[in-house]
Amino acid sequence: MIVRFKVSNFLSILHEQELSLYPSVVRLLNDHVYKSKNTKLPHILKSSLIYGANSSGKSNLIKAMAFSRNLICNSQENDILNVPIFKLLENQEQETIFTYEILLNDICYLYSFTLVNGLIKEESLKSVTTKSEKNIFERITNAEKVNVTFDIKFKFRDKESKIFHHTISKGTRTNQLFINYINLQNAGEIEDVFKEIYYWFNNKLIIIFPEDKGFTFEIKVSEVKDLWKFYNKYLNLLDTGIDELYFDEFPLDDTKSIIADIIKIKMVQKAILKNEATLIQLRGDTYYVQKHSNEFKVKKLKASHKLRDCNDYVQFDFHEESDGTNRIIDLIPLLYMLEQGHTVIIDEIDRSLHSLISIKIFDLFFKNTLNIPSQIIATTHDLMLLNLNIIRRDEIWFIKKDQKRQSILYSLEQFKTRFDTKLLKAYLDGRFGAIPILIDEALDDISS
Repeated sequence: MIVRFKVSNFLSILHEQELSLYPSVVRLLNDHVYKSKNTKLPHILKSSLIYGANSSGKSNLIKAMAFSRNLICNSQENDILNVPIFKLLENQEQETIFTYEILLNDICYLYSFTLVNGLIKEESLKSVTTKSEKNIFERITNAEKVNVTFDIKFKFRDKESKIFHHTISKGTRTNQLFINYINLQNAGEIEDVFKEIYYWFNNKLIIIFPEDKGFTFEIKVSEVKDLWKFYNKYLNLLDTGIDELYFDEFPLDDTKSIIADIIKIKMVQKAILKNEATLIQLRGDTYYVQKHSNEFKVKKLKASHKLRDCNDYVQFDFHEESDGTNRIIDLIPLLYMLEQGHTVIIDEIDRSLHSLISIKIFDLFFKNTLNIPSQIIATTHDLMLLNLNIIRRDEIWFIKKDQKRQSILYSLEQFKTRFDTKLLKAYLDGRFGAIPILIDEALDDISS
């Protein structure tokens, strides 16, 4: 789980901005707070909603998380990293800093790294409690070499493990994070703490942008009975009108397939290379190819609707379904991941959704993840969620641009609002800022 995330000098964010999921003194909606079994660790909010006008920086905050996650999880091809810094200054700042405080296996870690001129300048990892911090490693890069040192209190398994980690530290390139490099070695000598940090970022932190699709999940649905039931249950709960998912299977060369020959070849090559199913999105529909014996077959995902005058079903292609229904299909995998203890970050969670659907998604999330370390962090324009019967005061954040055109992130908590405050009216009245500034101008003034 994310306890805090901080970033500076990235896109529209200049000075350090912090998103904190520490709960305040709010006593209502206690099921929105995860309480660690370790009494030395803080409680953590399970959700956060971020409001702001268009171009205020909401998506840039999510992009900062996605960019930093990519550096942690993937090796970089370029010698110099392409870091999108804040550009609206004559003398541009060069340092970009990312800091994550995360809860993992009932231990709190503080992981931070600094980029300067496309290179890793600093990187550090600490374990933290409410009263202390303990260094695990610290890395400092200069123009000549990478120097990675480990705190003397860190206990390696054995001498061989200590030698291995120091050898890897010396080989870490200036465009690569140590956490990334040591995990790419895929060696048994890696200490658990480094594997667990990497695993969390790579597998437990899910970041979704408006156009992203849940491809790999759709493969599993056709093969895992429990996932099939989960999907169909939520299709009903969220009022899509779909009774169940349906997979139409046919040979790759079947004449009813609209997949072009060149795409078929690429799909087959990829399936052979990865030895697994390969997906393609074409004209609003999802296909995937898999090898059975010596034959490649295609499954096409469809929606099955029950006829109202009999017990038969009719299948719809997904391009025939509404944008809202397709958006729900994309979000259902995230609800499953949340029940498995993931942190899911969604840019524009309300896109193409009715407000009641957005409210229902949060309601289902809180009800079905009691005592599970999972989170939803989302940007939204859905004003119906600005309701203290639905979301806690300390879960609501705003982002706006100041006179320097830099994005400023701040919490509703700073306004000391009462529980009975009508948030929607107060927000639209401009009390909290983070709304569009619209200028009235007479038509005849425009034409003159």
